[in-house]
Amino acid sequence: MTTKLKILLVLIVLSLTQFCVVYSQKPNKSERKENKELKKQRKNRSKDARNEYDNALKMHRSRQGKKTKKRMKKNLRKTKKTKKNKRTIRKNWFKH
Repeated sequence: MTTKLKILLVLIVLSLTQFCVVYSQKPNKSERKENKELKKQRKNRSKDARNEYDNALKMHRSRQGKKTKKRMKKNLRKTKKTKKNKRTIRKNWFKH
């Protein structure tokens, strides 16, 4: 075998073994507990942020006039309809 092929083979074997070692290590109980708590905190933060945004949007809409509210509602419906029919590249290529 040529030297280039040998080097390539060694690199492939090393990279595969390195990934196996990284993914085979399981976290301790304390690490798993910390990770679980962090996930809960992130989820709660995102919920709170979403609620704040919804409340701010509701207040913004309530301050508008009748015609403006009607126009905003119409535009919202239109955008929802076009987004519904639009498909992303990922969805087209990898149909789930």
